[in-house]
Amino acid sequence: GHHPIMFQIVVPLETSFDIDALVKLEGLENLGDLKIAPKAIRGAYIEEIQTHTMVLARLARALSGDFVHGVTTERLDAVLSAYLARRLARARSGG
Repeated sequence: GHHPIMFQIVVPLETSFDIDALVKLEGLENLGDLKIAPKAIRGAYIEEIQTHTMVLARLARALSGDFVHGVTTERLDAVLSAYLARRLARARSGG
């Protein structure tokens, strides 16, 4: 059978939303632009991104697969090696 693996690789800014200056968001499909003060929405944004990550992990499990979260500051070979070590340990323990 197949064993799907879902990778989520993010830049640190995506999880910290540590932005001080005003940000201009460009709307899709002619919705217009929106200027935001990141500090005003940081808490809600972080909560949303954490929820999104949990949903992805649940979806991977529902497909009998694995979810691997990585950050661009980590070396990809280290992320993959850690994942493969966990998978091997799980297989050896019968799980």
